[in-house]
Amino acid sequence: MLNQLYDCNIWENIFVNFKKNHPFQRNKIKDYNNIINTKKYIEITDKIISRNYLFSLPKKLEINKLDTDKKKTVFLFSAQDDFLLKVFSSLLTDSFSYLISPNCHSFQRNKGAKTAFKSILSDKNLNKKSVFKTDIKNFFNSINIEDFLSSLPTQISDNKDVMFVLRSVLLNNKVIYNNNIITVKKGLMAGSPIAPFLSNLYLYDIDQYFANQQITYARYSDDIIFFDYEQNIDQHIDFLEKKLNSKHLSLNYTKTCKLEPSEKWTFVGFTYNQGEIDISKATQMKFKRKIKRLSRRYYKLKTKKELSDKQTLSLFINKINHKMLGKNFDSNDLCWSRWFFPLINTSKSLKNIDKFIQDRLRYSVNGRYSKLNFKRTPYSILQKLNYQPLTKLFYLFKLDYEKFNKIVQNLNYSLQTYKQSN
Repeated sequence: MLNQLYDCNIWENIFVNFKKNHPFQRNKIKDYNNIINTKKYIEITDKIISRNYLFSLPKKLEINKLDTDKKKTVFLFSAQDDFLLKVFSSLLTDSFSYLISPNCHSFQRNKGAKTAFKSILSDKNLNKKSVFKTDIKNFFNSINIEDFLSSLPTQISDNKDVMFVLRSVLLNNKVIYNNNIITVKKGLMAGSPIAPFLSNLYLYDIDQYFANQQITYARYSDDIIFFDYEQNIDQHIDFLEKKLNSKHLSLNYTKTCKLEPSEKWTFVGFTYNQGEIDISKATQMKFKRKIKRLSRRYYKLKTKKELSDKQTLSLFINKINHKMLGKNFDSNDLCWSRWFFPLINTSKSLKNIDKFIQDRLRYSVNGRYSKLNFKRTPYSILQKLNYQPLTKLFYLFKLDYEKFNKIVQNLNYSLQTYKQSN
């Protein structure tokens, strides 16, 4: 498998995707490009094949979580090792994705949070079943590496080339932290390119237990949810806890709940309440925080560059349209509206978000909240500047998709204006 590392096209594909998804990581883009242009990937592959490649020590970083005092630990490799591990992870996925249980939906092509949620909805008796929802505490970094390596399926463990890379990366417990070399138990290392695929493999036996029992179940990384009749659900909870304990993992009890059939539940950004599907409160708040930061940003831009109200609003609305409808307004764009609209069946959250967006648009022109904002920036002005309320777009999406696409495609989106906003 590792002979494929000699193929420039594989490195090119990873580079193009990274550049598209992370356009502002200019230093890493430059480093990746240099590895391709100088054909250094050939030298790297030679050393991998001959077992002479030495991976650099990853840096351990503690990053603040949004709106909490808690921190999460991630590990970052050098640009060269990061690029190599991205390519290696892609090869692993291409070669061994069939070893991942079908009811695991994380970090895979053509799968994700939406497919996880949709798989649950296929249960016609969903409303009659109790719910258990949880996540695994510090999942990636708590995985015992010796146990993980010994649990790998033979298709991987018998591949000496693959195992050389995995052992080289995972068995070295030394990391760089605050410019010092220290020894830590780092597990699969959240933040490393290989962690997502490997974490999917590690809980295969748990995923398959629920599949074999024909239990409605879905896992997205460390988030787990399952459904069964009240008299059965405790035995599944007991199995899950014991199995995780055997793997030196534990449930995060602050995010764990058992619910009755009539109770509302939330999973991967969606809320389900007796057939009504909406955007979860946590996801709404996350989006509102982004809009709030943008409104402050555009007010500062207005003050600094002495922009008119119209110029400021135009920039802000174009930015919102980009987030909501996609960069190119293409029907294949993975964007906010096309992510949520297909699954939700109510506009309750959208009405709330629309009001918030309009308030923050008005804030961007004078930097404060006031009833006078409505007089200074009436809704008619927002409309003229191509503001599109989500509620209206949602109903068009559901009832007249052709018209929805036409409105989206006809939006006067100026790429030059958008660049100025960045």
